[in-house]
Amino acid sequence: MSYGERLKKALAEAGYSQSALAREIGVKPQAIQHLCTPGEHWSRHHGRIAKALGISPEWLESGIGPMRSDDPLDDSALSNGLPRPVVAWEKPEDLPDDDYVLVQRVYVKPAAGQGALVFEEEEGPPLAFSTRWIKRLGLRRRDLYVVEAQGDSMEPTIYDGDVILLDSASDRVVDGQIYVLRYGDELKVKRLFRRYDGTLIIRSDNASKYPDETVPPTEDGRVAVLGKVVWRAGGVD
Repeated sequence: MSYGERLKKALAEAGYSQSALAREIGVKPQAIQHLCTPGEHWSRHHGRIAKALGISPEWLESGIGPMRSDDPLDDSALSNGLPRPVVAWEKPEDLPDDDYVLVQRVYVKPAAGQGALVFEEEEGPPLAFSTRWIKRLGLRRRDLYVVEAQGDSMEPTIYDGDVILLDSASDRVVDGQIYVLRYGDELKVKRLFRRYDGTLIIRSDNASKYPDETVPPTEDGRVAVLGKVVWRAGGVD
């Protein structure tokens, strides 16, 4: 069960709607809506969410332990090797052998807004991912890059400054998936769709502010799909 699934379960059992929880902790409804989507998420309001719903912050964050302090321990929380310790590291050699994959971080900022040219492509400190997780998703280390999103056009899915994991091997457009693309002289993070006639639709999740862009087949050469976004990390307002 992912963070989003645990939060939806807690909302249902507490009799809260997403909008009611948003009002309770003082955030935008879109923030709670995003946290309820499938997958693992993080919010600086995590503790307040748990308190409002009367649940264990540790259970909400990781699935470890009972949902509430007076609940019996759920054995399913121990699946997939949980609980497991947090590994602190400063240098790659500090990590356990074969347990982690180090992914190159590059300072190209694909725009999640109007688009921006950033020419700094040198490497930064790598980010460590579980080898088991990388294999489960069928990813290959040599195809992966960590980059930082910029702008607000993909909110509430991706926020300005979020860190995203790019699979450069996944450059074939599957309707509704999120990709990093180079459009003309701009780098962008967008949701892509392909019409039957070959027209590419470039869509922002913040659709009220950023309308769809369409690229006809005759101009397809202006667009280069650099890879699919397979993971993001960051906070919400």
